Amino acid sequence: MFLSSMFFFRVNKKNKEPFLNFGLGMREKLDLNFTLNKNLFSLLYKGNKQFEDQTVNLAPALNFLFYNEYFIAASSQFQLNLKDSAKASIVIKPAIRLRYLQGMTSIYMPNSNINLYTAPDGRFIDLSSDLAVNMSSAIDTPDIQGFLDNVNLNSMKSSGKGLGMDLGVGIEYFKNLQLHVALADIGNIHFNRNQINYSSNETYRYDGIELNENGDPINMANIDSLLQPTKTYNSYKQPLPTRFILSGLYGIHKKTKKENRLL
Repeated sequence: MFLSSMFFFRVNKKNKEPFLNFGLGMREKLDLNFTLNKNLFSLLYKGNKQFEDQTVNLAPALNFLFYNEYFIAASSQFQLNLKDSAKASIVIKPAIRLRYLQGMTSIYMPNSNINLYTAPDGRFIDLSSDLAVNMSSAIDTPDIQGFLDNVNLNSMKSSGKGLGMDLGVGIEYFKNLQLHVALADIGNIHFNRNQINYSSNETYRYDGIELNENGDPINMANIDSLLQPTKTYNSYKQPLPTRFILSGLYGIHKKTKKENRLL
């Protein structure tokens, strides 16, 4: 999802055929990817016996990126005439877009693992975590604990900068067969302002609860460390969600076309 503002200009050949196209512009862009793990729902519904002698991941994953970009785009067009036929030709249309990125808000989870192992016959359960969550915001207070109390909208600045690029080429053959190939969203943003990191790399084995004389559990320290992540304030890089795009267009008649896409 994005909002954009841009303008274009063109360089033509002497015969007024287009040769080079240029574009300048800016966009606000938002990328969101949220994944729910089906193992968690299955565990809540059927219990852990179904995972006997298996290690399964229960953690969801969230990646969110909101940024501004300023770009310059260029495309061209040239024709190759085939020797075998005077009418046959191939038109090639390469294109490139270079982007300067200003990160505004980021949630990046490079590691998202909470693993559950159930021993045969249910003798014990092992829980292990391998979690890394990086967050950054244009607002001066990214820490969740004080976010709602100390928001200052006058302090809105980009919290990261980066570079990006889009590459593409279109090929037209006999004017009724077209092929388009592209790599979109190549690059990353380096967040080094208002950043905060949460990480957890712990293990816990549950084989029953031991109680002291007062009836309080005495072996729950490890589960507390599993649930309480470590907090740091290190900069990080979040990659753009790079996509490979392949599309084709074939015209059977002048007014009838069939199109196939593979994203």
